[in-house]
Amino acid sequence: MDQKMLDDLGVALMFVNLAILAKHGLNKAADKLINSKNMSALDSNWTAWKQQAKTNLNKTAGNITDYASDALNRAKNRLPGSKLAMDGSPHVSFSKPTKPLPQNSRQQNFWKETEAGKGDLARKLDGGTGYDKYDYKKVEEVENRIRHESKEHGQFFDKDGNLIGDTVIGNEKAIDISAYKDRGKDAVFTHNHPTNGPFSLEDMMVVVDFDMLEIRAITPNGKTFSMARGIDGWKVDGQSVPMVYRLVQEELRANVNFNKLYKEGRMDEAWDMFYTKVAERIGGEYKRK
Repeated sequence: MDQKMLDDLGVALMFVNLAILAKHGLNKAADKLINSKNMSALDSNWTAWKQQAKTNLNKTAGNITDYASDALNRAKNRLPGSKLAMDGSPHVSFSKPTKPLPQNSRQQNFWKETEAGKGDLARKLDGGTGYDKYDYKKVEEVENRIRHESKEHGQFFDKDGNLIGDTVIGNEKAIDISAYKDRGKDAVFTHNHPTNGPFSLEDMMVVVDFDMLEIRAITPNGKTFSMARGIDGWKVDGQSVPMVYRLVQEELRANVNFNKLYKEGRMDEAWDMFYTKVAERIGGEYKRK
């Protein structure tokens, strides 16, 4: 690939998207992308592409770039006389180099970003965090067992939904899991709140500090609160969470909708607003059901 071709990142990214479109048979969108060099080609076909890509996406950067090369050749054959922005000599193809590239060169950085980006793309197709495929069967079995306990009970699960260790038992208002940090990395932790309350400050500090995949709090009245790690990971450390709480509280103090919910006693909705904003600042995704 010509060095000049890589200088235009927008064009390079266009052809990566072109490759994916071509792979999944959306030829009209691919042609539109070639002719206009405009990402709007994706918008008109996004829904169909997303559904196909979720089940068919090949997560190897090498294959993605091979499809890009095929798409370029197809485009050249279909558009006689047209000169594409990334045209090079006839023997040049848009494929991953087999020889080592110079350290910190544009070529090396480009392929690093391509390799890293394919995982993010797959996770985004899965619906945000990529946890939609997590097997919650055993988690929910434990939650059904501990939901009505008078003391807080907590349980860790690994990334495949299997139990890690025994259930940890606290008192009526708290549970101390500070000694179990080794279980927390990339784990799901669920526990009950006998008082029907939402997450505590300590819950948010520990989910970040332990680098958990998700923390869940369940209540006797049937609610399940969830704070999951976002695609890009937690943005802060555990010690910064109290400051985040104060900033969000200050922001919502002047929020008309939040104050209306609070005055009307619609606390579930008020807490949803609060924890959604906390999630934005700490790098998580909040849900309640």
